[in-house]
Amino acid sequence: TCLAFQSLQSASVIAAALLVRRSLMAEAAFFCTLSRLGFWGFILCERTLIQKHTRARVQVFTTETSLTEIMSLAIFVSSLASNNFQLLCWLSAAATSACSLLIGLVYLVPLKGE
Repeated sequence: TCLAFQSLQSASVIAAALLVRRSLMAEAAFFCTLSRLGFWGFILCERTLIQKHTRARVQVFTTETSLTEIMSLAIFVSSLASNNFQLLCWLSAAATSACSLLIGLVYLVPLKGE
């Protein structure tokens, strides 16, 4: 389920970036919204997995939340500094694609002790 939500997010962000390139802003906004739904679904799955399989839940959640907030702030500041929305869409598409690739590798490569 987590992989499906992450795939939805990545595909939606890439579609939005391609639509922004063609100046189809209404359609791009739809895919941006769809990417948010994929992201929220993935976060819910991730937190459920962490709660089930991690003993040190508090440390994991505080670290994850801190890193997420730092990245959110960085994206917000970069969006204020840039007038090029297309560039921001492509950066987001690259970041989510890289995350999808890493998540896919995690599912394919068994961890030690499993």
